[in-house]
Amino acid sequence: MDQQPSPPARVRDYRRGIEDKNGQKQWQKLWHFNENCENYPTRNFIVQKDRPSDDELCSRCHRAAGG
Repeated sequence: MDQQPSPPARVRDYRRGIEDKNGQKQWQKLWHFNENCENYPTRNFIVQKDRPSDDELCSRCHRAAGG
């Protein structure tokens, strides 16, 4: 019997983008992980694979995920 390999488990990316505050570009303070969050960066961001501490995670991402 032919068995198909199972798809790899999805690894969550934690992203921190660059934002423009008072005419200066700086890194966001919080890490984002939910594409439905209004602050989720889609360009000019860095990625971290390890989960940051709860204090460093965006609460809006939690709400967008229904959690």
